[in-house]
Amino acid sequence: MTRKLFGTSGIRGSITEKTTAGLALNLGRALGTFLKGEGTVGIGTDARTSREMLRNGLVAGVLSTGTDVMDLGIAPMPAVAHCSQISGISASVIVTASHNPATDNGFKFFTGGREFIRTEESVIESCVAEHRYLAADWDSCGRVQSLEIRGQYLKYLKEFLLKRGTRSKGTKVLLDLANGAAINYTPSLLLDMGFSVTTMNSHQDGHFPGRPAEPSPENLRDAMKMAASSDFAVTLCHDGDGDRLAVIDERGEFIDQNRVIALFARNEVERAGGGIVATSIDTSSVIDELVTASGGQVTRMPLGSLQEFFVSDKGKDV
Repeated sequence: MTRKLFGTSGIRGSITEKTTAGLALNLGRALGTFLKGEGTVGIGTDARTSREMLRNGLVAGVLSTGTDVMDLGIAPMPAVAHCSQISGISASVIVTASHNPATDNGFKFFTGGREFIRTEESVIESCVAEHRYLAADWDSCGRVQSLEIRGQYLKYLKEFLLKRGTRSKGTKVLLDLANGAAINYTPSLLLDMGFSVTTMNSHQDGHFPGRPAEPSPENLRDAMKMAASSDFAVTLCHDGDGDRLAVIDERGEFIDQNRVIALFARNEVERAGGGIVATSIDTSSVIDELVTASGGQVTRMPLGSLQEFFVSDKGKDV
């Protein structure tokens, strides 16, 4: 029986029990086999202490099939996902456990700018379970090069944001960067857009010394106190790999993340003049209220299956 490795958001777990160096090697071999020993895989990591061990295992596995690797270094998860739609990149993987404790790590797979869908994950799982891997000959192993994605990804983000509104030059923003992967990205983006930026927990450290990786209200008390006692217009807080965003207002109060998602969705619907917003089943009904009031529709998907919707015929219209 094929062992299910993927959860609702990639593969995560303890590096001594689940996401071991041996699994990293076999996942790399399975991914290269999935790609038929061709193309190039972009591989990035967050800042966890186990990142090099797992990245090196993953890289070795991919190379053993004849598939090439682009080393992306430490990068936020959205940047690694974006890399998978760059010309010449067949797929990308980030070594990360997102907001999990420092003892964990994991892997998330992308292609064409989206996460792997379940059928693609099943191929990886089958290869690992059956030890069914391509093996390149001595003269056809893959090769490793480095790819600097930071500049092009920040350029993409800036253009995306500028299309969605104006900003007041010099607006003061506090960033809590969680000692994570977004440290070299988010401050640079906001400074380039004219914001006045103050940072905290802004050196990369996989022990997460400033606070736990998850940006929950309990973990953001220091940021909330700093926001309440200063004149920041807004405080933005990341998790370990930069794919989560928690927002604190000018009074130092945590804004419910369901409301943040709903506000973003409403703005996109208003900008597009309608349309469908796809979200997961655990999102609050506030998104329905704001989206429908703005002329849009909401469709809900099971946890971990939004990418299935986006590759469907209906999802192509979103």
